[in-house]
Amino acid sequence: MSKKTTKIITRILSLSTICLLLFSFVSPSECVSPDQKCFLWKANSETSTAYILGSMHIAKKELYPLNKKIEDAFARSDILVVEIDINEVNQAEMQGLIIKAGTYQENETLEKHLSEETYNLAKTKLKELVLNIQQLNNYKPWTL
Repeated sequence: MSKKTTKIITRILSLSTICLLLFSFVSPSECVSPDQKCFLWKANSETSTAYILGSMHIAKKELYPLNKKIEDAFARSDILVVEIDINEVNQAEMQGLIIKAGTYQENETLEKHLSEETYNLAKTKLKELVLNIQQLNNYKPWTL
């Protein structure tokens, strides 16, 4: 693994640790939009406010435009911190790491790690996307 990739992974782990610590002090009831499902939290101190927004890697088009409360939080913010600077990532190396960490080795399969009910649900959803679960059976749930 290159020094740059190690540095990126260290940053991700550090940010994850900070978020875990922060979430231990900020309950979901303090969510900016408590009357509906959301993924934005607000943490206040005497001198500042921080917003924590859950990552969206894939979303339905109905999610956009984002909730006005999220857009307003962006507008009020002076600094945006993201988990990774994609301009500093060796895409091929990162993809290799994800494949290595996100797939089962040897005789392990998705089917062996999910309940029958969950596996059947995944199979149904993949079929709706015109995908065959057998072709993806070596992927771990988080990768799939």
